Amino acid sequence: MSAAGVTLGSAGGGASVGSTLAEWTPVEARGLDPLVLAKIEPFARAAVAAAGPSSVSNVRRLLRASFGISAWMLAEVGSLGVETVWHPENVRIFVEKVNGHRSVDWRQDVHRTLKQIASVVNPQFWTAEIQPLPRSGPAVPYEPSQEAALRRVAFSKSEPGRPDEAAVAGFSLGAALNATQIANARPSDMIDLGEGRIGIRVTGTHSRLVPIRADYTELVLRAVDFVDRDRFVTATSRNAVYTVAQRVLVHGFGHLYIKRARSTWLLAHLKAGTPIPALRAIAGPLSMNTRDALCSFAVDGLTVETAAIAGLRA
Repeated sequence: MSAAGVTLGSAGGGASVGSTLAEWTPVEARGLDPLVLAKIEPFARAAVAAAGPSSVSNVRRLLRASFGISAWMLAEVGSLGVETVWHPENVRIFVEKVNGHRSVDWRQDVHRTLKQIASVVNPQFWTAEIQPLPRSGPAVPYEPSQEAALRRVAFSKSEPGRPDEAAVAGFSLGAALNATQIANARPSDMIDLGEGRIGIRVTGTHSRLVPIRADYTELVLRAVDFVDRDRFVTATSRNAVYTVAQRVLVHGFGHLYIKRARSTWLLAHLKAGTPIPALRAIAGPLSMNTRDALCSFAVDGLTVETAAIAGLRA
């Protein structure tokens, strides 16, 4: 019996191993949105098939771990790649940080299970000397419909005395602030830029003045109206921001992720034609690799002729 081109061992009959690999889904994954499950299922099953499980129980153990880390990575960066998902550092983060609340025994068992898969599908990174993470590019930006849905959810969840969801969505998607910067944001940091536009002054490392994207003006003003304390987010830690982001949840693709929000913000400015020097000044750290990677999302409708016409501005 084979799956994904890999011959499977047998345990009480090869068909049992093969059918389990092809058909069995972990309980935790059955509760995922069908669209999300459809994206991770082929990737997760192919990785387990490559590991060559020899028994039904081994197949199920590998599938639980493979589905788990795949679902996390898809939500985190919006895409799945063998070198990214199965890199030792990402396996470590999934086990130690994402599942840090689990028991030590549970984490050790899952790490061994993930390593069993990863050392086969991504062997070059599982040597005695761990290699650095490969350049996987920036997180995938949200599609316009997804972004609009997240904005609606954040708006609906905010109310007087509870500006958290509006602030986290507004400052991540609307200003590309990271979790630490959002946690430290205060109402006094808001700046009136005139003509109905507002900005936020980022203090500390990478201090700057960031204009809020026009589509997020109403959402951020809602947070300003509803805040009744000296900070927008209740707890002053980035983990508190991640917790709030998980409440900005849309069925079909999951909750708000700060990394994807930043990519979405950068893409909006690239499409709007914000000059690169100005973009670097308001974005904070921005590598050429990130900018160039996001340009691939901004070429819809661009032809040789339209590019040449745009170049006439100089």
